[in-house]
Amino acid sequence: MDLDASQRERLGDILERSEAVHGNRREQLLDAVCHGDAALRAEAEALLALHDAAPRYLEEVAQEILPSAFAALASEVDDARVPKGMREGQRIGSYLVRGPLAPGGMGVVYRAHDPKLDRPVVLKLLPPHLEADDRAKKRLVHEARAISALDHPNICSIYEIGETDDGQLFLAMAFYDGETLKERIAAGAGAVEETISIARQIVHALEAAHRRNIVHRDIKPSNVMLTREGLVKMLDFGIAKVHDSDLTKEGTALGTVAYMSPEQTVGTDVGPESDIWSFGVVLYEMLTGRRPFAGLNDQAVIYAIRHDEPAPLRDIQPEIPTAIAKIAHRCLRKHPADRYPSASELLNDLSNLERNGSAPDSGNLRNRKRLALSASVALMAVLFVVLTMNGFRIPGQAPDGGIDAARSIGASSDDRGAANFVAGNDQYDRDAYELYLKGRYFVGKMERASLEKARSYFQQALDHDPTYAPAWSGLADAYDLLSGIGVITPAEAYPRIRVAAENALAIDPQLAEAHASLGFSLSMYFWDTPLALHHLRRAIELNPEYARARRFYAAELRNHGRFEEALSEVRLAQQLDPFDEPAWIEEIIILYLSGRHDEAVATAELLLEREQGYSYVQIFVALANIQQAKFEEALAVLDAFDGARVQPDALCLRGYIYAVTDRGFEALRILDELDKQAGTDPAHLAFSRAVVYLAMGEQDMAFDALDQAATSRDWRMRLLKVEPLFEPLHSDSRFSDLLEKVGLREDVGSDELM
Repeated sequence: MDLDASQRERLGDILERSEAVHGNRREQLLDAVCHGDAALRAEAEALLALHDAAPRYLEEVAQEILPSAFAALASEVDDARVPKGMREGQRIGSYLVRGPLAPGGMGVVYRAHDPKLDRPVVLKLLPPHLEADDRAKKRLVHEARAISALDHPNICSIYEIGETDDGQLFLAMAFYDGETLKERIAAGAGAVEETISIARQIVHALEAAHRRNIVHRDIKPSNVMLTREGLVKMLDFGIAKVHDSDLTKEGTALGTVAYMSPEQTVGTDVGPESDIWSFGVVLYEMLTGRRPFAGLNDQAVIYAIRHDEPAPLRDIQPEIPTAIAKIAHRCLRKHPADRYPSASELLNDLSNLERNGSAPDSGNLRNRKRLALSASVALMAVLFVVLTMNGFRIPGQAPDGGIDAARSIGASSDDRGAANFVAGNDQYDRDAYELYLKGRYFVGKMERASLEKARSYFQQALDHDPTYAPAWSGLADAYDLLSGIGVITPAEAYPRIRVAAENALAIDPQLAEAHASLGFSLSMYFWDTPLALHHLRRAIELNPEYARARRFYAAELRNHGRFEEALSEVRLAQQLDPFDEPAWIEEIIILYLSGRHDEAVATAELLLEREQGYSYVQIFVALANIQQAKFEEALAVLDAFDGARVQPDALCLRGYIYAVTDRGFEALRILDELDKQAGTDPAHLAFSRAVVYLAMGEQDMAFDALDQAATSRDWRMRLLKVEPLFEPLHSDSRFSDLLEKVGLREDVGSDELM
């Protein structure tokens, strides 16, 4: 029922005065204040009925939580540091309590330390007043199952659900260093590009949850964590609805009022469309700093949610791009059927927005900076030539490649690169630029010490000038290579690569290097094939001579079986940069996967003659021999193998050979060794175990192991579609499910890959 402005103003006062009285007194009060206005009275009665049926969250806080809080404040300071019964250093399971983080209606959260793996963790326990509540315990288990079923980079990781000696349940979850989105919003509206990146990651998480029939039902800024690397982590699935089961009482409206959908406010069963509404509220708040629906009390807010339209975003902030405003308003349509039909479609619109650019035009400032520096471009190029003539070589360039070196780090024939050399006040930060050059020098050495130096130099450059896009791109490359040589795990590296590349593109959307790094991370870890292809193609479009982009694109093409195109791209990359050894390794991989085994072995031998340190090349020599049933030759290659980083790959191939040559006992011994190396993490080395299980004919165990490998986001899962070892699994329906899970669906069309 729609009310005019005067009626809505009176409604808030009526509700505030009426909600505390009942029966005849309420009737008398309504008679007195509605003055015969039937429409106003009907709406007031409806909202008061909803208030009477709603759970008493505030009353519970007042009656049960506040007394214990006041008691804690009245005690000694040390007693207040950790709630009663929990002391710093106390053990919960195998974890050591460090202190409280935050209370909640469904849990008390502590910071703790995992001494086994030497890492910080978060522990979530039931608050004291719910410890004996079976329904609350079921909800805690429910949350653990909901989170563990998802396994997504944008959803908090759960390590275990355990029980203390006295029967108290707890969840152990990953600790994320950063701030909540609520805190970020309170600090002021961020750049539109940042908002879109955060929004897209939130919807990535929702899309994963909805695909598993999980509805979050409490999307709000305080349940969104932003790590220091800029990665979004969705928290608190305590009231999520899983499949068609529910642990709430019928008719109960769960969630946070300001973010509830219209259908959620009446306590009816809600679906994914409700999460899309709540996301729309969050997006609106990120863009404007205020919520779309407000009121003096919960009932007034509920009325606004059900009847009012939010103020147009561009009326509040005219500089907000029309496209993002349309997305937000579509999410906030009253009827669920009028919103986005799925998180997937919403994600697609946000991804398109990110691809096509959405920020207000900042070209004027950039153009002024370019004009201010255009006269210095030639001088920059001369400087690079002088540097290279005096022994300073940009990695990947020939010793006499001064002009090419200049081009590779931005001094091109036009003035586009000049914009990257500037900071505030139309002056470029020479210190940042010099630190960047040093980082670029060390990033090409492919050794741990040098790569650590490179990362340090890039970070120092950003400390001098956080808007220096090439330094962000260099930082992404450093993390990529540190992961490549095994210094940091992919789980540590790829979110940082993505954030660094996205930061670079937020500053300079024309930076080919950042597009390439972002595309690579989206392919290798986030498994977002369409967006990865977009950024890789954009990198080549912006700089057709950037060898790294060609190599990354070749890898994505071969993941989908497009071997001839991949080979063409990687050979062009070799011509552009003959010193880029990974491009030669990529050619060997493509030749092996396409069945050109002799060529793969010959190319590997040429590379090993030039550089003996590439142990990984020998893996593909062994694989090529295996595919030709040259098992003894393959074992001879593995016998000479001395690469500790890829030792599990050598082990699993040895196990594969033992299994297919009827040496089952030795194959089992290899599995035992892989289990030993995996330690307490069952997902670690799961891909390697799958290879051995497959050779033993244990397809069910192979599928289980591959599922675990997908859970740990093992990059080799991106080879699943084209690796010949897995051809025996292709006819099993579970194989198609795996391909979908790792972003390699079978219906990828030629137009998507071209």
